[in-house]
Amino acid sequence: MDTAGRQLLRTTTDEHGEYAATGLPEGYLSIVVSSVGRNPMVHQKLLRPGSVVRADFALHGRRDKVSRPVH
Repeated sequence: MDTAGRQLLRTTTDEHGEYAATGLPEGYLSIVVSSVGRNPMVHQKLLRPGSVVRADFALHGRRDKVSRPVH
């Protein structure tokens, strides 16, 4: 996402959890990741012309906050 909150790209990781993106504008970008059953995460990165930026994520499982009756 750019600084105005517009989504610039959407992608999916490969079987190893790796991803790559090209053609993004320079400046600050927010990288948002999510997965079913995991807490989403956001990293903000500064992209500069001709540079490569790396953003690694470790998503943690969600805790169920809904009370369930015990039978």
